[in-house]
Amino acid sequence: MSSSNRIYLLAAAKQLKYFLQQPEHRGKPLDKVFIDWYIGARYGKEYRPKVVDGSGDGGIDAIVQESGTTVVLQSKYEVKPRISAVSDKELSAFEDIAQTIVDPKGDEAFAKWLGKVRNKTLRPHYRRLRAKALTNPESVRFDFITSKRVNQRTRRILNPIDIERVAHLWLLYQEGFTPPVESISIDFEDVWSTGHGKSEYRTYVGLADIRAILKLMDRDENERLFAQNIRTDLRSRVNDEIRATYEKHPRTFWLGNNGLYIVCGKAMLSGRTLELIYPSVINGSQTLHSIHSSNDRHYCEVLIRVLEMDIRGERVLLNEIIRRANNQNPMKAMNLVAHNHEQLNIGQYLDRFSIFYERREREWKNEKKMVMPKYLPVGLKEVAQWMAVTNTSPLLGTARSRLGTLFQGKTYQKLFSRFATPSQKMLGQLTRAVWAGLVVRHVIRRISVELRSQGKIVHLLLVRCVFEATSNTVCDRVENGLKQHAFRHPTKRTIRILKRIIKAYVAKQRTLQRKNEKLDLSNVFKRDDLTTAIYRKIVTRRLLEEFRRAIEPMMNS
Repeated sequence: MSSSNRIYLLAAAKQLKYFLQQPEHRGKPLDKVFIDWYIGARYGKEYRPKVVDGSGDGGIDAIVQESGTTVVLQSKYEVKPRISAVSDKELSAFEDIAQTIVDPKGDEAFAKWLGKVRNKTLRPHYRRLRAKALTNPESVRFDFITSKRVNQRTRRILNPIDIERVAHLWLLYQEGFTPPVESISIDFEDVWSTGHGKSEYRTYVGLADIRAILKLMDRDENERLFAQNIRTDLRSRVNDEIRATYEKHPRTFWLGNNGLYIVCGKAMLSGRTLELIYPSVINGSQTLHSIHSSNDRHYCEVLIRVLEMDIRGERVLLNEIIRRANNQNPMKAMNLVAHNHEQLNIGQYLDRFSIFYERREREWKNEKKMVMPKYLPVGLKEVAQWMAVTNTSPLLGTARSRLGTLFQGKTYQKLFSRFATPSQKMLGQLTRAVWAGLVVRHVIRRISVELRSQGKIVHLLLVRCVFEATSNTVCDRVENGLKQHAFRHPTKRTIRILKRIIKAYVAKQRTLQRKNEKLDLSNVFKRDDLTTAIYRKIVTRRLLEEFRRAIEPMMNS
């Protein structure tokens, strides 16, 4: 191990330990917190282990179901980070348990081991585990997770995941990415590689049969192969054309397709087989989704570029590569900021309220809706609009009429730059803005169809009104309302006041239209000057105080 790599791994181990020692984990042993963190980071919050380690568990920490595969986990956590090597004894103990479970001739040994499992509630789990391993050995995997190094060769039955992979996972977790695919092997027809002496990256380019990746996608329920892509499946006309070309002209498909661009933490080449650790398709999502939607599964070559990159020091470069590489389908300004650090921080913050921050187009519908039933989605577009109209200099018209400008230049910096290292003040503003936006969203759903159409046009002014009404409210109370999702049930008084405000806005617009017939309902509320003037005339201090009293019960629920 090089000295620079050791320094990086040691730093990652120390950062992880600091995280594991946070107040919310206080009172739990670090090794228990470590395995809980690993399961959440590796599989996602929607995965919950059937077995969690404790006294009398027989030497198994957890059992997780992943796309038809039963993963049995054992961990060894190094409490004082030194990046030392795992001992033969630590490895062999878990290897012996794994062998006992899968050995077709080991009924007696299994019964003896099971008898030593003091927690009797676990025994039925272990019996079912052995039955599955004997019936379908490929459907059971044994992962040894450790914050140490694994230097020695292990038996084939064991899948060691040492500090090298744990450090990469920690980095992705910090950045807020969807839990990644752990590895994939690609068989190239031919492969060319190059490195760069002054940078921590290496590239591989070649033609490969796409079926191996399609097979992985069949099992990839949460689209982890696209963890660092700025978009998911767009289902556009371009995608239909890609699928038709694949079905009709598979032999020449790659000649007219941009191919795939994959970034990974580590790549290992053996002959013409390249194994990628924690890979993510950063360009080619539309190609893969288009082909995957086809019923055909025939041989088809595709051009693949692989970037082995030490992203801990190359985050800016990686973001720039993602920006340059994505141009097959039209790109919106908000797509290009999806993986910015400040956006990832916002996503992590909103997660504490069981709110899913949809940074990438269609991510909720394509990936998360079915596996996160207790969450509510809010989009990057919505949050940007809510932040724009609750800013100290609100952009009440711009946020509706020129959405793209919110994600560019000085305006983007003004709205989001401080979330790169957010202060409590900024997080408080975000909490109130999201609360206001969701209250308005749910009120509009509960009013008449005619008034609803008008409410949608002026909804950003309503958001500003709700936001200002909470200006003197203790932040903890707003947070409580957000955590309880109390915005789902607005009070009758809240609905009544907002309906009155909508009607007042429309009346002001009609007054302006009598003076200038071009100022219709839509046009007026696209202009910052007119919208701000209307807002100031209608939303008085008295109205805000009345409204504050109306929404207070929602924050006390």
